[in-house]
Amino acid sequence: LYLEENKISRIPSSIQNLTSLDTLWLSYNKLDNFPHKICKLPKLRDLYLSGCGLQSLPSEFGNLVLLGMLNLRYNQLADLPLEMGNLSELWNLDLSNNRFSVFPLVVTKLPKLKDIDLAGNQLKTLPPEIGQLKKITMLDLANNQLTQIPPEIGQLGNLEFLTLSNNPIDTLPPEIGLCQKLRGLYLTN
Repeated sequence: LYLEENKISRIPSSIQNLTSLDTLWLSYNKLDNFPHKICKLPKLRDLYLSGCGLQSLPSEFGNLVLLGMLNLRYNQLADLPLEMGNLSELWNLDLSNNRFSVFPLVVTKLPKLKDIDLAGNQLKTLPPEIGQLKKITMLDLANNQLTQIPPEIGQLGNLEFLTLSNNPIDTLPPEIGLCQKLRGLYLTN
C-alpha cells in the first residue's frame, strides 16, 4: 500500500483489517502522531514513515515482529521505545535526520540488524555497547557532533562501510584496524 506524499493526517482504524499487508509507505504525510492501528498489522515487513513529523513511537511498536525494513528519517524522534527490541527480524533501520542526542541502545538488541543510518542527528558520543552490533555491515553516523569513536568499534567484524563525515573527530582508535571487512571509511570534513 503506497500512500506517500499526500496530505493524510489520520489513518482509519479499518487499516488493521489488512492482515496480509506486508509493505506500507506513508512517507511525507502529516502524521504528527504515530497511527497505533499500524501496530496491528501482523505481516508487515517494510514500513516507510519518513518526513511525517513523528515525535515518538508507541510501545505497541514492538508488536511488529516481522518488520525487516523501517524508514523513519526526517522526523522529530529523540528516543525509541524499549519494545523495539522485540523486532527480531529488523535488518535495515533508517533514523537519519531526527533529534537523537544519545545513541538509542535498544538497537543493540536487534539480532539481525545489518544497516543503520543515524546521520544528521545530534549524537555527541557512542556507547561501548556499539560493539554488540555484530552483524552490522553499514553504519552511517555522518553530520553529528561526535568527537571520538570508542575502541569497541573494532568488535564490528562484519562492518563494510563506516561513514563519519562532518563530525569533529580528530583521531580514530587503533581498534578500527580490527574491522577486516571494512571497504569504505568516509571521514570527509
